[in-house]
Amino acid sequence: MKKQRFAFGSRLHGNIAALLAGTPAHLLAHDTRTLELAEYHGIPHSLIDSFDEPPTAAELYERSDYSDFNRLQPERFATYLEFLHRNGFETVFDERDSARAFDRSIRASRRTKPVVSRRG
Repeated sequence: MKKQRFAFGSRLHGNIAALLAGTPAHLLAHDTRTLELAEYHGIPHSLIDSFDEPPTAAELYERSDYSDFNRLQPERFATYLEFLHRNGFETVFDERDSARAFDRSIRASRRTKPVVSRRG
């Protein structure tokens, strides 16, 4: 997703993956669940039923305003970390060395060969 210039669609997690990679994204909210999550996190979105004609990617890009997302993200992330800590979980963000141990483990895992079927 990091190599893309823009992402859009009705799948929340696909749009989140784009945003985490630094790629602008626009969610086409198709139900109250996706709408509520987009509003809570400030993810640029449109109701999918609000269009008379299918929008172009350029139109969705023009509709996208990231000011709420950027303003809300630190608070939302802090809320998420607080939830994890309250429930006994540690995160890579708790490490004093900026998650270097986690990054090392990810680099090491890339050396693992993929799983393939016996048929090849």
